[in-house]
Amino acid sequence: MCTEYLATGFANVDGRDDTAAYKHCLALLDSLPYFREYKQRSYERLCLSAGLSVLEVGCGIGDDVFRMASRVGPSGVVVGVDASSRMIEEAIGAVRARVKCARRPRAALILGSGWESAAPRGTPLARMAYGEIPGLGAPAVAGHAGELTLQSLGDDGVLVFHG
Repeated sequence: MCTEYLATGFANVDGRDDTAAYKHCLALLDSLPYFREYKQRSYERLCLSAGLSVLEVGCGIGDDVFRMASRVGPSGVVVGVDASSRMIEEAIGAVRARVKCARRPRAALILGSGWESAAPRGTPLARMAYGEIPGLGAPAVAGHAGELTLQSLGDDGVLVFHG
């Protein structure tokens, strides 16, 4: 990636040997105050509001997906797609590194305001704060737990996103 131009360098991430450089590039850009301000202005220009459905094409490791999701709220949906399976795997890999158990999730619940009682009962098999998941960050809504848990439900595992 070091000899590529930023605007075109992400065209074939999966075809490169050094995909970590792309992840680091995205993380660096995301850490720059100017870039974050630019992103915030772009979200505002999109007029994102509660209940909207958004498709983000070229989502990389998902930073913008999660930020837009906080704007459309639990009644909306944001779907991120990327041509690079390696970029998507980066975000998934961070979760898997923390969640070490034999039981693989077969379902997921996303619990917004007022839906906490729908979560499976019992001690979670694993838990992770949203802030520990690349691109997710803390919840923007006061009172939301901002936690991902792996719960047992019968013989299956269930991922539960707690606000």
